[in-house]
Amino acid sequence: MGVALAATAHALALPLFYDSGEDSAFALHAISPALRAEGIEDSPAVKRMSDQHAAWQGRLPEDEAALWDWLLAQDSAVVTGLIAYCIACAIKPVRDDRTGQIAAALSLDMAQWWKPTVPGYLGRVPKPLVLEAVTEAKGANAAENIKALKKAEMAERAADLLTGTNWLPPMLRAA
Repeated sequence: MGVALAATAHALALPLFYDSGEDSAFALHAISPALRAEGIEDSPAVKRMSDQHAAWQGRLPEDEAALWDWLLAQDSAVVTGLIAYCIACAIKPVRDDRTGQIAAALSLDMAQWWKPTVPGYLGRVPKPLVLEAVTEAKGANAAENIKALKKAEMAERAADLLTGTNWLPPMLRAA
């Protein structure tokens, strides 16, 4: 079992932590999808993943040729922790039944990781969606109060109104 775990970790960690382009001897790989959105680098989730990446980078051997022996020398908790991190990096940023199953198994609450900001959402969607968000989170009166504003000011006011409400757009809500 230890060799199987090491092999899995080896195959998954090589492309995430080493730049040489070397492939594992194992026909197993994961691709870390590119996440693109304005301001995403400031999100709590991206910051947390970056911190975890740096922590793993600090633990792994500098020389990728030493990775295999390093993995074999670790206890299973370390190796499975590395596998879990690598798998987390490879989850596709889509909403479907499979990602929904993963989110449910993890009791994932997206409101802990995503906030409706002007650059990340409110400034990028049309006014009706901004008003819909405010209506859902704060009620029709709050939405009516910002309805006549120009888009930029509406987005700013909506961001203030939505702060602390845990409001999520439909695509981020639990199924």
